[in-house]
Amino acid sequence: MKEIDPIEYEIKDSFRGIKGKIKGKRWLDVNFIKGPIPLPWLVKAGSLGGKTVLVGLCLWFKDGLNHQKPFRIGEKDISKLVKVNRRTALRGMQRLEKAGLVFVLREPGCKLVVTINRLFQGERDQ
Repeated sequence: MKEIDPIEYEIKDSFRGIKGKIKGKRWLDVNFIKGPIPLPWLVKAGSLGGKTVLVGLCLWFKDGLNHQKPFRIGEKDISKLVKVNRRTALRGMQRLEKAGLVFVLREPGCKLVVTINRLFQGERDQ
């Protein structure tokens, strides 16, 4: 029977041989969505079909950047952020508005002014 060599199974330290301190960042260089996002809101957005939930998550991202205040956004901005067609972004916005998940103010020649309905509770079971 062959003897087990513990050196063969030793975990190698990948930082060995590096001189000086390893400088890390507090956050990664990626975008993230500021929460909490109410689960009934997500469930309703997901049930609206198509890429509506993706458009909704894009709106939550912009909402977090604007410190939960109403913000301006256009279909082109949404389409660039989440890689969907402009028409798809517009349909998603209309579905979210019709479902009562967002409030949209439209002004001629301007971007949409969006406010997320944080008080959405979903349909109550009777």
